[in-house]
Amino acid sequence: LLLSLIVPLAALSGYFHFQFNFTLKETAKLNLVVISESQRNTVDLFLQERVVNIFSLFHSLEFSLTPSNHIMENYLQNLRRVSDAFIDVGFLNEKGIQICYAGPFPYLQDKIYADEKWFLTLVQQDRNHFISDIYLGFRNKPHFTIAVKQIIDGHLYVMRATLDPEKFYMF
Repeated sequence: LLLSLIVPLAALSGYFHFQFNFTLKETAKLNLVVISESQRNTVDLFLQERVVNIFSLFHSLEFSLTPSNHIMENYLQNLRRVSDAFIDVGFLNEKGIQICYAGPFPYLQDKIYADEKWFLTLVQQDRNHFISDIYLGFRNKPHFTIAVKQIIDGHLYVMRATLDPEKFYMF
């Protein structure tokens, strides 16, 4: 009689124990999924805002197809007011030559980006912007590039800015 009472009680206890552990693990997994999706959405929003910041330079009052160094410096200051992650800004023609530049690496002025992966991808794709992976590039320092393209009078122009991955990680 005692055995007939203990066996069902032990079976039910074992069943509920396993069900509780299974539910607990599934809840933890779902929580991690929600957190990672939230982080992904935050990063996507941050990057899309930076794309809009760079694209807006094409529509500023002082925009010119031959911007001066002073105008480029103003562009960079405007970008840095929005986010301190911006390092520099450059304006490229359809041949991939950076015709104007503002930032801490003046030797990048007149650099040819025509063979760079980000430039080739931007030119060949239908989208009007490209966000690169982190790479060393001409400056041999980790950074990533956000570039936007605009066709003006039948010619392609690219405005690109680089962001500091350290500032991005802090965000």
